[in-house]
Amino acid sequence: MTPDLFIQLLGLIGSALIIGAFCFKADNHYKYLIMAGNVAFSAHFFLLDAYAGAIVNIINIFRMGLSIKYHKSDLLMGGFIAIYVGVAFLTYETVYHILPVVSGIVGSVAVFKLSGIKMRLLMYIGSVSWLTYDIIFKSIGGIITELFAMCTNAITIYRLMQDKKKQEA
Repeated sequence: MTPDLFIQLLGLIGSALIIGAFCFKADNHYKYLIMAGNVAFSAHFFLLDAYAGAIVNIINIFRMGLSIKYHKSDLLMGGFIAIYVGVAFLTYETVYHILPVVSGIVGSVAVFKLSGIKMRLLMYIGSVSWLTYDIIFKSIGGIITELFAMCTNAITIYRLMQDKKKQEA
């Protein structure tokens, strides 16, 4: 197996885990699979020399894990936002290196302040930043992940809206 193939395989493993996460209505199942996917993507981006993406994925593992227990913590949300800003300063080479940081900040608000439909809508916005980053750094798994995540997330949002209508009826 060539190094490039191995690097892309790591991204595809991360992709499979994250795509699977978007199929869950339950927030905790969603978050655990996202964390597993972030592990694979951390290694993937590190090997692509896309250090901002690698570091943001590592931070995302901890952010998502803590958000399960401390869902409404303003202190943790603010702390993670500060960490992401620090990553932006440490890894900045071009404006493209800020894209995962933007997604991290948006994602922090989503997982610490929101749930259900609102959380997924904000995560959807973060996907746009990641998709752009993935294209720039030629991450096949990342591109697949964000395209599928955006589509699957939209379907899950629709399903949650249908559930809400049934409960209101």
